Amino acid sequence: GTCLFWGDPHVQTFDGARPSFYGDGEYWIVKNDNIKIQGRYMGTKYTLGLASTQKVAVSGPFIGNHKIEVEPMQKEFGGA
Repeated sequence: GTCLFWGDPHVQTFDGARPSFYGDGEYWIVKNDNIKIQGRYMGTKYTLGLASTQKVAVSGPFIGNHKIEVEPMQKEFGGA
């Protein structure tokens, strides 16, 4: 199956549902024995306080239990 997520945050789940949520927090996008993907969502001045995807972390046995983190480089956009 396919799971998509983009923007502030919109999601299409593996079963085709399209839930939307706008609160700050960290949520599991995918979590099983082989792959773990977690997203961080926070409000920004550009989204008028509504949460947007700020960071995505990927880990699990499929990549040797290494961790890949993707986030904006600029602090003003939510980066470290």
